[in-house]
Amino acid sequence: MAVTDLIPGWAEAKLGLSIVLAVVILAGVGFGVYKGYSLYEHYQQLEADNAQLVINNATLKSNVTTLEGANATDAQTIEGLKADHAAAEKVVGELAKQAEQNRQALAATQATLDKLAKDPKNNGVVAPDLRETIRSIQGASK
Repeated sequence: MAVTDLIPGWAEAKLGLSIVLAVVILAGVGFGVYKGYSLYEHYQQLEADNAQLVINNATLKSNVTTLEGANATDAQTIEGLKADHAAAEKVVGELAKQAEQNRQALAATQATLDKLAKDPKNNGVVAPDLRETIRSIQGASK
């Protein structure tokens, strides 16, 4: 004789506990199936996201390669522009020297013409032409 035989209603309680235990087990199995399916859906979404990331990575690598090429082209263009700028500065410097030499030559010619205009020997038929030449030189030097 077992101790449980002495408890009144134990057989009915045992049946009730068995039913509750069966319900708990079925609920646990159901919950496990539900969680397993949720994990499977989550795994499928991760697979899709990973595939999209692989595509995006390939696109980014292509864009980086394109930008590196453009950057190299821009660097070459900048170096070319720097060389052109240096050449232009050299030419401007030479033109400034030449302009200064031209101003000095005009000033010397002007001085000579002024000297000739003041000389009484140059007052005659040539004098109007000389004055016109002086005026044209003065106009050009301004």
